[in-house]
Amino acid sequence: VGARGGVVRRGATTIGARMYTILLRRHRVATTPVNSRGHTLGHAIENIYELSHGQAISIGMTAASRISQQLNGFSQADRVMYLLDHYNLPTLADFDKKRAMEVLKMDKKKVSGDMNYVLLEKIGRGTVRKISLQQLEELINQL
Repeated sequence: VGARGGVVRRGATTIGARMYTILLRRHRVATTPVNSRGHTLGHAIENIYELSHGQAISIGMTAASRISQQLNGFSQADRVMYLLDHYNLPTLADFDKKRAMEVLKMDKKKVSGDMNYVLLEKIGRGTVRKISLQQLEELINQL
């Protein structure tokens, strides 16, 4: 449980950015822009709750995988969640979606009413796609 609210549903091992990168490389996921996948929403969650960077990005990676599933037909979201869970990283969390959207609206990847969001085509291959803030909010609310 974060001191500012929010409950992590899975094991919450503290992990730094270095371990996060090692995990991605170990499973052949660390190619640009894929190494940024999960950071958009993950940083918003990290700014709201007292989670380590690795925990927040892990939750963001799960969200990005699910969003990729809906928008890109990404079929390996369950595998991503399995790998994160295998390393005791959180994959799901209750978080204030409205507050997260407010933080996202200040993100440097926001251009006008769109967000440049990293989506997966397959593990190891990502793409940056403009998503309207309205559509992004709808997708986040479905998580």
